[in-house]
Amino acid sequence: MKFNLRIPIIVLFLLYLFVPFISIIFWSIARGWRFPELLPTSYSLRAFEIAIDPSGDIVQGVITSTLIALVVGVSATLIGSFAGRAIAMHNFRLKKSFQFLVLAPLIVPGLAVTMGIQILFIRYGLVDTVLGVCLAHLIPTVPYVVMIMTGTFANFDRAYEEQGQVLGASRLTVVRKVTIPMVIPGLSVSFLFAFVISWSEYILTLLVGGGSIKTLPLVLFSFLRGSDLPLVGAASIVFMIPPLILLRFTSKYLVGRSSSMTGLGSV
Repeated sequence: MKFNLRIPIIVLFLLYLFVPFISIIFWSIARGWRFPELLPTSYSLRAFEIAIDPSGDIVQGVITSTLIALVVGVSATLIGSFAGRAIAMHNFRLKKSFQFLVLAPLIVPGLAVTMGIQILFIRYGLVDTVLGVCLAHLIPTVPYVVMIMTGTFANFDRAYEEQGQVLGASRLTVVRKVTIPMVIPGLSVSFLFAFVISWSEYILTLLVGGGSIKTLPLVLFSFLRGSDLPLVGAASIVFMIPPLILLRFTSKYLVGRSSSMTGLGSV
């Protein structure tokens, strides 16, 4: 009988993906868990009671992170869509240079860029503000959106827009009823990437926010410096929930036929 390697490979891959999550779940409800015990000896929901306290740092961090990530997601998607359309559908002078500048934040070491941003933001009074943090988060998010939307518009047939205009539709109507419905897969994936990158950003938030803008990553790292591992586990689970929810609503655009519109192809 021929041995099928696919099953053990799939099992190992699933273990690789889910064992860390299972460990975090056990840590979040463990009251006592010492080596070499395989499972905790006692359990408690104390960490989750602290995590869902409306006046606690975790809930406040979730609110701040969600607000910033939503603003950054919408802004980066809007900016990246215009840039991606220009790159994919138009020829203009210094186009290659423009593409390089757009992708430069992904090439240049992040810490060096962050230090330069901090000095600039201090001069213009943007440090220690939510606006400053949102603007800083656009730097790592916009390049990803531009790449996704460039692939989206590279597969876009402009003839559909021209047909709408010939039939008497205004430019705004064409955008609303023709362009946006056709590129919605790319827009959804772009927003997902921008939201997740902003949601998990730590260095930019720490330096530009100055510690006064406490997002969930900052709260989580402060817990990591302590010794309360159940609270770290509970905060980590809370940290994972919003991206997973967003992934659930955008997953249909990541695989299958819809993904071809984003330039990602079928997985």
